[in-house]
Parts: sequence; C-alpha cells; structure tokens
Amino acid sequence: MELDKLDITARKRTNWESIDLGFAMTRNYFKSIYKPWLIACTALFIACYPLFYISPTLAGFVFWFFLPVAERIVLYVVSRTVFNSPPDCRTTLKALGEEWHKGFFKQLFIHRFSPGRAYLLPVWQLEGLSGKKESQRIEILKRRTASTANNFGLIFVHFEWIFIYSLLILSEVFSVRLQDTRFDESSLDAMVYGELPMILYHTSYISYFIIVASIRPFYCSACFSLYLNRRIDLEGWDIELQFKSLANRFLKQTAKILPLFLGALILFTPSEIMAQNKDPQKIIKEIKADKKYSEYEDKSEWFLEQDKDNDPVLPEWFASVIKILAILIFTGLIAWLIYSATKIKRTSIKQEYKEELPERIMGMDIRKQSIPKDVYARSMQLLKNGQVREAYSLLYRATLSNMIHNHNCKLKNGFTEEDCLRSVTQQVSSTAVVDFFRELTLNWQKLAYAHSQPELVTSENLCLSWKTLFTKENLNDS
Repeated sequence: MELDKLDITARKRTNWESIDLGFAMTRNYFKSIYKPWLIACTALFIACYPLFYISPTLAGFVFWFFLPVAERIVLYVVSRTVFNSPPDCRTTLKALGEEWHKGFFKQLFIHRFSPGRAYLLPVWQLEGLSGKKESQRIEILKRRTASTANNFGLIFVHFEWIFIYSLLILSEVFSVRLQDTRFDESSLDAMVYGELPMILYHTSYISYFIIVASIRPFYCSACFSLYLNRRIDLEGWDIELQFKSLANRFLKQTAKILPLFLGALILFTPSEIMAQNKDPQKIIKEIKADKKYSEYEDKSEWFLEQDKDNDPVLPEWFASVIKILAILIFTGLIAWLIYSATKIKRTSIKQEYKEELPERIMGMDIRKQSIPKDVYARSMQLLKNGQVREAYSLLYRATLSNMIHNHNCKLKNGFTEEDCLRSVTQQVSSTAVVDFFRELTLNWQKLAYAHSQPELVTSENLCLSWKTLFTKENLNDS
C-alpha cells in the first residue's frame, strides 16, 4: 500500500467526520463511481423485471437481496481512486466478475440485515481474509466504530424510504388521477397481498431503483471512509507519512550539502604526486637533525644484589588475606548502600503520605486546627441552641479527622459519605468505632440531603458516644 499516493490527508478523525469525508469522496469521484455502478444496477434491475409477471413482490425482494453484490463496485473504485489509481469502467466491471465470490455468503446471508455491513466489506474484498484471521480482524475493526456504522446504516435506510415515498407521491401528483391507480394509506397492505393494479407495482419498483441507484454509493463510500479512518488509527498511517516527509526533507538537504563536502574533501586531501616529489632519505635526515633526537643522557642507580635478576614476590598467604579483605569490604559496601536506599525510600514514602493527607473532604475542613478541643461540649451546646445541622457537621468533621490522624484511614478529597464509610469499615478494626461512624453517617445523610431532623435523644447519644470513643484517655488505652 503506497501511502505517499493517498489522495486524502491521513489523520485521525471522528467517526462522523469520516462519514462526511466519504460523502466528499463520492462527489469528487462521481464519474468513476456512477458509470459502472449504474450499469450493474440497471442490469440487475432488468434481470429481475420478468419476475413481475410471476410475483411483483418477489421481483422487488430479489432486486433488494442481490443489491449488495453491486455495492462491491463502489468499494473497488473508491479504494483505488483514493490512492490516485482510478480504474476505468471496463476494468471495474471485469473486477466485479472476479471478486464477487469473496465473502459472498456472509455478505448476503449472515450480515445481510446488518445496517453496517458495508463497513465489513473491505475485510472480505480488499484484505481477502477468512476463518480465524477474519474473525479477529472484524473484532478489532468493530471497536469504537461498529455502533457508528450501524447507526449510520439505519439513518440511511430511513432516508432512502423517505425519498422513495416522496417520489411516489410526486409521480401521483403529475399523473392522471384515476380512482384505481391512486396510492393511499391502504395501498401498502394491498401491495403485500398482490391486490394493487399492476401500474402501481411498476411505479414502486422503478421508484425504488431510481432512489437506490442515486444515493446508495454515498452509503458505501462513507462506510469505506470509516474503515480507512480505523486503519489510520490502528496502523499509524499519519505517523508513517510524517516520518517519510522528514526523511525526504533530510535527503534534499543532504543533496545540497554533499557536493560541497566532497569538494572540500578532494581539495584538502594530499595527492600521491605531492608525496612522490619528496626524497625519503632527505626527510629522515631532517627529522634526525632536530634537537629532540640528538640529546644523550647517562644515568646510573644502586640496587640490591639479590634483586638484580629476580623481581620481588609477595607471599601467597598475604595475597589471600588481601583478597578476603577486599571481598568483605565490597560486600559491606553493597549491604550499606541497599540499607541506605531502603531507609531513604521508607522515609520518602512516610513524608509523601504525610504530605498527601487531605485537608478537605466534600468541602468540609478536617484539619486538626479547625476542630475544637472539646468536641462533645461544643456539639451539646449547638444542640441546645437548636443548631442541629451545625452539631452534626462538627461531629462528622471531627470523626473524619480522627479517622485520618489517629486511625490511619486513607481517605481522599473526592470521597463521598459512602466512600468514607466503606474505607472506615475496611481499615478500622474497632467494631464500636465502625458502628458509631455508620450511625453518624446515616443520620448526617438524612439531615443534609433529606432534611429529616433526627430526634434529640439520638443526637445526644451520638455526642456521648463520640466522647466515649475518641477522648485522649480512651485512645491511649487502645
């Protein structure tokens, strides 16, 4: 597949943008598509026409049933024209005779009633897959796109029938209005049972042929555009084309610089003729005449008689001791590095956890400094003043703060009441604390959302339970 010849811009589009692109391709490739398409549709239409004298309904059904075979023409033309290789009419019709059997049974019998069947047609006709590979390919292509293809097919079918009925009504307006040839509400049932005049069957059949032959290529091209967009997304055609563009630009720049580089290389490289003009003996004499090569220095030193011929050798036991010490030092160094890294990691995790403690949950401030020192006394005072909502808010905030700082519950900013209750139930081992928090959450939700005020006795009991469970003495005992 030569992506360089692609007639469209290879980029990721939404599914409905791809459908719009398919309509644009149908308009641009109008002549290449409609000439072989009309020939094939007309041939199928004429071939089914004799069945009218047996059963008009049967003739319409046969034409409708075998119409997807002609849709292969649109796919053949668009799939080649989009790569700037438009086929002529004769080549297209010849290709239809060669490719009609690819996926024929599945197209006409398994997927015939599927609104998005044209979206799967390239798998059979262009890729030629079958069996397990075909199933896997279809499954991949259907992801993110199958629903759009089916919805588009349903919309297109409705538009086809709107145009067909519009054409029937238009033909009735411009025809002679005889009583036995009018098309009214009862005509549809009469058509099914073969009770209409023959002229209305002919009119309906011809209207269906005209509408289908006019607009069906738009459906096929749009489905192929959906298929192309899915291929671009899966195989990264846009990325490949970008890399090819960069490579071409690099080659063009290299083509400009390379002659200059070669010219400089030739210019500054010494030639063999220049080397042959110099006498080697003369060059050697010039080098020896340099002071660096004419200096002479005499040195003497003292050494022990026993070391004159033999180099000093260390004892074997000393070498073994050095080796063992080196291994121990190296092992200790590695162990120290591992311990240091683990300690640093644990310290960073603790610091990170401390830094990530939430300050607000559901918009309520749960910082320690925002909670009164005596929650019980403050809550009872609010209840006596008739500020029940404020009392419950204080109890709920103080409990959340206590769960985080004293019970190490991992609560997050975005948690709801149900999320907080679920986390406390899972992470707190004390049954009394969990039961208290469950009852407090239930009463808080009724008050905050249902505006149902709890009884005063229930509220006072919750305050007393909070004092019993969360005072410093009880926390230290636990």
